[in-house]
Amino acid sequence: MSFREITMQDIRELLRRRQAGQSARRIARETGLDRKTVGRYLEQATEGGVTVQAAVTDEVAGAVGRGVQARPLPAPSETWLALVGRRAQIEAWLEGHPPLRLIRVHELLAREGVTVGYTTLRRFASRELGWRKQTPTVRLNDPPAGQEAQIDFGLMSTVMDADGKRRRVWALIVTLSSSRYMHVWPTFTQTVEDVCAGLDAAWRFFGACPSTSSSITPRRW
Repeated sequence: MSFREITMQDIRELLRRRQAGQSARRIARETGLDRKTVGRYLEQATEGGVTVQAAVTDEVAGAVGRGVQARPLPAPSETWLALVGRRAQIEAWLEGHPPLRLIRVHELLAREGVTVGYTTLRRFASRELGWRKQTPTVRLNDPPAGQEAQIDFGLMSTVMDADGKRRRVWALIVTLSSSRYMHVWPTFTQTVEDVCAGLDAAWRFFGACPSTSSSITPRRW
């Protein structure tokens, strides 16, 4: 059975999310780790006396990691071993042209005498084959007040002008990273002059200019 190696960074991230009050299910979903694996590390942290207020240092993360790795791994079930034996076929079905839906793969396996639950198949496809794996989300601490602003340019809607023509309305949105305080600057065009005018208006609105800002990402709402 293949596995993903858990790094020190992964353990520190798990412990930080535990401090933030996230559940094992949410941590697994947002980091791409298996929920049972997440549960083992969180249980080890609790058993090892690592409180939610403790600083997440390398020493703390290392102790939690050593505690988990010292535990014997549970033996795979018969149904899981049956799926391991069909790994190549399942992967070919899911990555074919066109790829088959997992419910169809479940039906084909049943026809061939491999009787497993759909939930088990879904867990196998996700854990072993990376099926529909989400990109891990890494939590970042908000910067100090006045240090950073996030800038976004997007299409809001269309309006009717005085001549009866429909025109697109864009919005330059400037958000302070620390407080999430926001300024919206509507405009009909996306020229450099529009950007500069919108930023000048935002700095006047906020009463100051942050030391840094993120890049502009066009999008449609």
